This record gives sequence, structure tokens and C-alpha cells, in this order.
Amino acid sequence: MRPVQSPYMILTAAVILLAAVLLAAAPARVDAQGTPTPFTVIEAVVAVERAIVFPLPDRNTEPLTYLFQREHVPIFGKTPDGAFLWVRVGDLLGWVLTAQVDISGDPALIPVIGGDQPTPIPTAPPAQVVLSPTPFVPVDGLPTRTPLPTRTPAPLVIPEATPTLLPDGTPSALPEFLPGSPPPLTITLPQDWKQLHLLVPVETFDNKVNSVPLTIYFGPMPGGANGFIYLYWGFPNVVDLATVWATGEYEYNLWADGNQILRGSLVGPTCNLGVYNQELFKVGGQEGVGAFYQADGCEEEADTAGWFVALRIDNGSYAFYTAVEPWDALSAQRLFLQTILDTVVFLPPSGQ
Repeated sequence: MRPVQSPYMILTAAVILLAAVLLAAAPARVDAQGTPTPFTVIEAVVAVERAIVFPLPDRNTEPLTYLFQREHVPIFGKTPDGAFLWVRVGDLLGWVLTAQVDISGDPALIPVIGGDQPTPIPTAPPAQVVLSPTPFVPVDGLPTRTPLPTRTPAPLVIPEATPTLLPDGTPSALPEFLPGSPPPLTITLPQDWKQLHLLVPVETFDNKVNSVPLTIYFGPMPGGANGFIYLYWGFPNVVDLATVWATGEYEYNLWADGNQILRGSLVGPTCNLGVYNQELFKVGGQEGVGAFYQADGCEEEADTAGWFVALRIDNGSYAFYTAVEPWDALSAQRLFLQTILDTVVFLPPSGQ
């Protein structure tokens, strides 16, 4: 298994990836005597919780990346049978199942792509084509490390894995991740706070790794402390199989979801993690289940403390993790962070 890296490593890698994305996305020069043909963008709106993006119109190929419910991506073509759509996700081109998306625009205008070679993408000025996910915006003052939670050794021991090798054979400390999209909600951030949108690996209790959208809100707080809110969303849920077998209905275990992400992504395996008693917390007036947590003794990471809350809204999954550095500032800063969470407004699915 690959090691699950800290959000600090993710933030560092995001800056590196940003430079590459900006270079790749630089607009090509247009012939001074030519005018680009007007181009109408038709978008695919993801209608399921998670849609796979394939490198070929074949569901048996390895996924390129994932799209999540309510994400918008431009469509550039379709297969002759209409089963797959050719879309762009960031700087990647791939295929999604038509059955997993809604089409915004006139489907009759989508060109049919036949054979092994797709037709060229129509040329359009950058102002005429709006791509989702939203590209990164460079920010200053990135957090110094991962916010981690408590003192009791975590019961889950994540096995060591062989690190990814760079072209020169040197092990890489950076996790595998992709640029992400903003979550389907609005939030009011304090002055000088920033945000990043990523797609990160999350290891589950059964040692499987899923790609999950992560948005990080971070910035200064009164008294010199630093605050963080990590939002994981669109993740696969833990369900009670006994209930499924007995009734045929799914019963989501949000408490298990919150702990799984806490241990499988947010907190590094070198940390002493402690989770306190299960409680109810609120985000945007909506109630969810969670707990206070604390982490210390982490290698190359500062001690931290906070709380998490997991909830289901409009058939979507959300898990918010607050964190404060230094950890002993949590009591003084809890109201500051809760005030931010109170501003959240969850957006309804498209068409509602």
C-alpha cells in the first residue's frame, strides 16, 4: 500500500503542480490574420456521487481521475453509440459514461468521435471556454504542516509501502493527487484566510485507497494562532451491512466515516492520536456526528487539536475537520472556528 501523506505534503505538492498547470494552460498565439471560430461550450454535470474518468471509452481501463456529484466539465465529443462522452478535467482529457451525467446544452451539437483517433478540439479564446474544476489560485503563507489530533496510539496501523520513485530513482515524499473543485456549498471566510481544492488519497480501514475531494480553508486567528478547516466531501460511506442484509436499506455510519478519514488521510501514521467521546456538532445549522481530537508526537509536524463532524446533506457526504496550532489554543479559538462553520450554506443538487 502507498503511504498516506499529511495535508502539509499535499499543500507543498499543490504549489509544484500549480506551476506545471499554469505553463501547460498558457494560451497559444493566434494568427494575426485569423479569427477563432465561435465555440459553444456544452457541459456535463455529474449526476452520481462519483463518476470515473477513463483514458479510453472502455470501462475496463484504469481510471484517470474522478468527478464528483454536481461538478461541471466541458464536453468535446461522444462515441458513435453515445455511451461515452469525451470531456476535459483540468489539464486531462478522458471519457465518462453518459449515463452518469446530465448534459447542459444541446446534445445534438456534440460531435461524434469514431475510430481510435479523436477529432481535434475546436479552437476558442480562453475567455470563451470556462473549464471546471476551477484552476488553482497562487496563495501566500501556506500552513506549516498538517493539523493533527491526540495522545492515545491509534488502533489502526497503516502498513509501510514502497514510495513512488522519481525519474532519477529517488523516492518521492509527495502524495498522488490532482487539482480539485470547490464543494457544493458557500462559506464566508475571515479576512486573510485562503482556500485550496484538491483530490487526495484516503486509506480505509480495510487498507483500500480512494480518491476524495478535499478543500482546505486556513488562515490566522486572534492571539497569533493558526486555524484550519479541512472539508472532505463526496466520499464513499461506511454502511451497516447487517441492516442492509436484514432490511435491504442502507444505514450510513457517519461516525465511522469521520474516524476513517481522520486516521486514513488527515493524521499521519507517526502521530499519537486520541479521539474523545462521540458528540453532536453543527455546520450551517445542520447537525452531524463527531468528536474532539488531538495529535502529538508527530514526526516533522506540530501538535494540534480540534474537532470533526460528519453529515449527509441532499444525498451527499461531508466531513469537516477543524484544527488549531498551537494545540492548546483550541479552547480560546473554538468560537472563532464555529462562527465560520455557521456561515456554511449547502447548495441543493442541480434541478432542485
